[in-house]
Amino acid sequence: MISSSQTAVWLFGRGCSVACGLKWKVPGWYKFFPRQWQIACIKKTIFRDMSIISLGTGPYKELLDLLASRTCIDWNHRFVTTNWDYLLQKEVNNLQLKIAPKWLPNTHVAHLNGSVENWGDSIQRSEILLETDVASKRRWSLESNKAYNDIIWQKMIIVVGISFSCPTDQRFLDALKNVEDDLAVGEAKWIVVNSNLNELELITNLLKSKFSRCQIIPVHHDFGSWVAQGCLHLKGQGVIQ
Repeated sequence: MISSSQTAVWLFGRGCSVACGLKWKVPGWYKFFPRQWQIACIKKTIFRDMSIISLGTGPYKELLDLLASRTCIDWNHRFVTTNWDYLLQKEVNNLQLKIAPKWLPNTHVAHLNGSVENWGDSIQRSEILLETDVASKRRWSLESNKAYNDIIWQKMIIVVGISFSCPTDQRFLDALKNVEDDLAVGEAKWIVVNSNLNELELITNLLKSKFSRCQIIPVHHDFGSWVAQGCLHLKGQGVIQ
């Protein structure tokens, strides 16, 4: 018998890291220095700032608790991020799951634009992409390929704290658009959560321009308050109870 389980794919961006206490952003003057120097400094700074953020608290922890207790029986979740930090992965690891639960069958948080986390080799993991990188700089990895394939087959995508303003992120949307006529992503529902009203409108228009058959549900909230209120838009779509 074929399983009727449906997957909600989450795309987390910088707004989520800010909500969790990681507010540092790359200074504009970094661009005047060699790329590898920039990456080394980014890693050093993010490691430093992540070290002072406590586990077991904040929006990521609240979200995991919510999904664990209220995800409907025929739904599960997949986590993907454009962030370099691995705050969400740390919270998932802190659950100390011995086996992957039904609501989260893949406990790995996939990084589309690389991560400062140290595991795996260069073939497995996505390389760090800078916001100033041209779209062609992306080198597809096993990690990003798996995330891409997870997304194109699903009809529920939740975008939180992402603006899609940099070339690499827009190129990723273009890669999804390439298969919209044949696969589920072309008719997906996109729940877009963003605290900046102008940015929310730009994202909504961008997605509509790329996926003409999709449905957009704009949510004018910051990540933390939306989670604190119980992610009501997911309840409305039957994803959570």
